[in-house]
Amino acid sequence: TVLKNGVWVSPIANFFNWDGKCPSGLHGRLLKSEDEGKTWDDSTITMEFPERNITVWEQRLCELENGNLVVIAWNEVLATGERLPNHYAISEDDGKSFCKPISTGIMGQASNLLHIGDNKVLALHCLRRDTGRPGIYGYIVDLANGIWDILSREIIWEPQIPVKADNSVASVFSFLKFGQPSAIKLKDGSYLVTNWVIEDGKGKIAWHNLEII
Repeated sequence: TVLKNGVWVSPIANFFNWDGKCPSGLHGRLLKSEDEGKTWDDSTITMEFPERNITVWEQRLCELENGNLVVIAWNEVLATGERLPNHYAISEDDGKSFCKPISTGIMGQASNLLHIGDNKVLALHCLRRDTGRPGIYGYIVDLANGIWDILSREIIWEPQIPVKADNSVASVFSFLKFGQPSAIKLKDGSYLVTNWVIEDGKGKIAWHNLEII
């Protein structure tokens, strides 16, 4: 993401080493370049929990109209398998620091954010578990006051085939049959929303044209 001040940023997250250890604990960082990619810095922590084994996977970031940066992540307690709501964190100083993680209240996994004006975002959440209707959900959220204020919610896409666990992979990934929702604004003012899905053993990309009224 290229910020209004010209800085390039991308949220990143650490994983376990090949020996299964993560000495610094799971957390997210902000990869940042102030010289158009010639040099990079990742010293800023975007999201970290007091407990050292909570994931901050699939982070996404957007910049609001007021200049605040918002990151969102997929959070689970690896030691117990407990699934947490997606959490977000806000930076009010151009990505130099972020507030503590705050729950969205949405029991999603991979998620994404797109600023749609007036400090509002289109939040896309991949809900695979903890719901009777798996799918990609879209939320209009007002973040003007730093609070996750949900204005509306719609289901954008849902799988045609029932989502069942794949017991051959780790439990945290066992329902990984669709995900990675993302969106861009088109010239006509509508939004192109995409996600991947595996159906009958085939990987596909689903796309949808979305209008926000």
